Amino acid sequence: VILDTHCINKDVALKLKKVNFFMGTIRIIIWHLIENYMCQNSSKIIVVSDKDKRFIINNYRINSSKIDMLPNEVGPANFDKFQKSASLLRHKYSNEVPKCKKIAIFLGDLGAIHNKQAENFIRLKLAPYTPEVLYLFVGNNPANLNSINNILYTGFVEFVDPYIMLADICIAP
Repeated sequence: VILDTHCINKDVALKLKKVNFFMGTIRIIIWHLIENYMCQNSSKIIVVSDKDKRFIINNYRINSSKIDMLPNEVGPANFDKFQKSASLLRHKYSNEVPKCKKIAIFLGDLGAIHNKQAENFIRLKLAPYTPEVLYLFVGNNPANLNSINNILYTGFVEFVDPYIMLADICIAP
């Protein structure tokens, strides 16, 4: 069994306790029980930061050899390799929506609930009020959302580097 976690919920609950003592305390108890059980019964644990790794070791008494850290990040773009394709893509998208002066990209799988919520916010609340910005959603689009006005969807791309390079604004949750 492999536990792959993007955050330590007990750590989140400890922060919540400072804002709402009752809810934070309840969540601390619940998440301690769940996460302790999962950590103790997993053959391997994958975390996204050294902070999470230390938290698990200190709070659940797990041997560090059982924990692997895989950072959850988008690294810097490979400028030398993707300079030409970034320039061609910027030209392509600038011509598709010529009224837009800036390009904002959103990197993420729109099948993930939090990314879908962010897309929904950008599409409904932000894009209509910023028509000079082209919002380019780069990543899996399982709902096959259609491009409209100043919003375009690329779907899955093999390399994100040229998209990062063409962007004036990059949103990478």
